[in-house]
Amino acid sequence: MTFRGDIASIGLANVFQNLKNNRQTGTLKLHAPDETIWIYFREGEIACAAAGEKPSAASLQLLVDSGLVTEDRLRELLAASRKKKLADILISEGVLDNQSGLDGLRTYTQELVLQCFTWERAGFEFTEGPPPEQLFPEPLCVAKIGINTESLMMEAARRMDEWSEIKKYIPSMREMYVLTQEGRAAVEQWEEGEPAGAIAAGFHQPEEIGNVLEEQRMSRFEGEKMVAYLLQQQFLRPLSTEELIEKGDAANAADDYVTARRFLERVLDREPGNMEARERFAHVLGAMGKREEAASQSKILAQKYREAGNIKKAIAAYEQAVSFIPNDMSAQEILVDLYVGQNRREEAVKLSQTLELKYTEIGMPTKAADTFRKVLRRWPKETEINTALGETLATAGRNAEAAAALRLAARLHHRAGNESELKTTLERVIELDPGDRKTSQRLKKIEAGVFERRRILKRYAYMAVVALVILSIIGFFAFREFRALLDERSTLLEVSKLIAADRYDDAADHYKLFAARHPFTFATLGSAEKLKEIREHAERAKIEAGRNESIKKLEPKLPKNEAEDDSEMNGLKPE
Repeated sequence: MTFRGDIASIGLANVFQNLKNNRQTGTLKLHAPDETIWIYFREGEIACAAAGEKPSAASLQLLVDSGLVTEDRLRELLAASRKKKLADILISEGVLDNQSGLDGLRTYTQELVLQCFTWERAGFEFTEGPPPEQLFPEPLCVAKIGINTESLMMEAARRMDEWSEIKKYIPSMREMYVLTQEGRAAVEQWEEGEPAGAIAAGFHQPEEIGNVLEEQRMSRFEGEKMVAYLLQQQFLRPLSTEELIEKGDAANAADDYVTARRFLERVLDREPGNMEARERFAHVLGAMGKREEAASQSKILAQKYREAGNIKKAIAAYEQAVSFIPNDMSAQEILVDLYVGQNRREEAVKLSQTLELKYTEIGMPTKAADTFRKVLRRWPKETEINTALGETLATAGRNAEAAAALRLAARLHHRAGNESELKTTLERVIELDPGDRKTSQRLKKIEAGVFERRRILKRYAYMAVVALVILSIIGFFAFREFRALLDERSTLLEVSKLIAADRYDDAADHYKLFAARHPFTFATLGSAEKLKEIREHAERAKIEAGRNESIKKLEPKLPKNEAEDDSEMNGLKPE
């Protein structure tokens, strides 16, 4: 029997109570967003528990953490278990008869189960029957550390009020804290062995709560209470987001990727939308060789950039994801869409061809065809993609659609003058659609050389048209020059007359009209200089005329009688 649900709708206490009342034997899996715990019930009582996606190793670690065996001794026993069951070895060695060790294991298991009651969101799944060997190794099942389910639920209820207060100070066990100045002073004053001092000393450098509690071998509940007290007294403080990023960058620069990952994870726990931190996080995961995780983070980053409208960075993030996992076809499909949307033809064509090879290899040619159609909606005259689409559809057995795509490719080859490709494409169309008479006739014409003759005729016709256009242009300009030369002769004659009559301004205006009638001709190349020369003549003539007029005005006028006397003296008689 198997049943599953969510603790948000069915309280965890109700699940435990149901298993207790029905004396169920089986494994209960509790999975929160970032943590998984497995609990084995034997006739309604808790027999053992383990944490993690692969709890077999974690279950063995419990034997060490509870003090039953040392790590070195456990390795020796595991090596011997190849010939004999580990449970029998542990029993024969008296490991499971160590009462103090069993008490430690029972306490450890109880704390592990109790922490599940702090979860607000988690799914559960119960599977009836004995636990699988790979999930709970025999030593834990044989250890008989049975915990009364009802007593455990009462302890959980007692702790609930305290947990709610603790959560005000400690939002996550992965939060990083460091000692304040007051905290450093307090540590120096506490006596050796003081629990608060031992825990506070673990935060001399920035550290996660879980790591400090694990090092002190203290139960999570008691440890969280102590840390909450230290925070309340302001002996500890959480690292700011800026500090976490700064320390992550420093660790990354020193190639300490494990530490860099820890700091950046804390940033993303607080601010999932911090794209700067997520970009760094993806880089660190890639440097650690965790390519799948790095690709996943890059895709999350790309999606957030798309939502923000930053398509350029979204493309870069998806490209990074593909570089981590080259066979990630979902990311490549999205990239094709983005390339098409950004009019990046070369990248879209190349990536669609890459996807076609991958889809064909795994027997999904229709997916490849869909990708090609995305590209062709944007660039319908892409000959290479039309040909590839036809071949892909033929591979999928859709011959009619394949022939239609290849016919379009043939038309494009025809326009481009690619006779050999045209012939090959038409032959492929006939192979897919033997009843296509029109294509058969076209192929026969090509084989008879009709296509080549038409191509030559078109070339000569094109050359003739070009020559005619060139001659027409030459004739047009020659006619303009001839008219300008004729007009120039009459204009210069008229200008000469006006200059002779001292009408320089009229001469300049007359020549200016001539230049305006015949722009951009050889006849008017020097028109500006000629106009300038005419205007200079006009100016000099005006200056000369003004000077003569002034001289006349300055000459003295003699009386009439004196003029007659002068005339007689000169032997002249006035008329």
